[in-house]
Amino acid sequence: GYDELSICEHLQNLIDSLMKSPYQILTSRPYNTDYLKYDAQMEIIGFTNDNIEKYVNNFFTSNEPQKSKQLLTFLESKPSIYGIGHIPITLELICSAYGEENKQHAITSGTTITITSVYSKIIEWLCRRYLEKFCNCDKRHLNLKDNSEVIEDCSEILDVIGSIAFQAMEKSSLILDKTLIEKELRKVSPKRPSELRKKLLNIGVVKSLTADDDSTNVEAAKDYYFIHLSFQELFAAR
Repeated sequence: GYDELSICEHLQNLIDSLMKSPYQILTSRPYNTDYLKYDAQMEIIGFTNDNIEKYVNNFFTSNEPQKSKQLLTFLESKPSIYGIGHIPITLELICSAYGEENKQHAITSGTTITITSVYSKIIEWLCRRYLEKFCNCDKRHLNLKDNSEVIEDCSEILDVIGSIAFQAMEKSSLILDKTLIEKELRKVSPKRPSELRKKLLNIGVVKSLTADDDSTNVEAAKDYYFIHLSFQELFAAR
């Protein structure tokens, strides 16, 4: 986006020329763009309250009407949690974690339910899914593990993600430069960075900008991003 553009001196003439062209489509966050005038502006917004209700009801099958009702009741009773539910990707992950067998109570229980605690449960669910799907862990065995054990099993890659998130936040960057990714991967695993890169992508919170090709060499040449800024902030604070 334009708000992330860092214009080098040798590119200034090119940028000036582009900004004077008669036809432009510019993407940006709304701040620092007041001086830019366009014939039409469009804003990407999150879910409305009605969207949340429809999404949750559609997420669960007709055989699980109680799950959708219980989750909606929980969300509506917690304004801060309901707030992050307006983010489509976050609502999807909340529904996925809540829909997992024996995980409903884990999401909604506790004397103090905070945004951080809900995100922590989402991360736990992502780790469980990763261990089951990509590490061939038996689901019954995983269900016997508590949160700390699951996080410990994924600690290596979670630490890498945290370091990447922190350094990117220091630079106020949402795009994770491939050089930064490669540096952090090699710091932890100098002999097998490609294997660690697969783990990075398989966990599910970091994506490649163009993920159409599974080739390791191609993936190594790409930049990356967190599925949402809130996850980048969460991992940076770990």
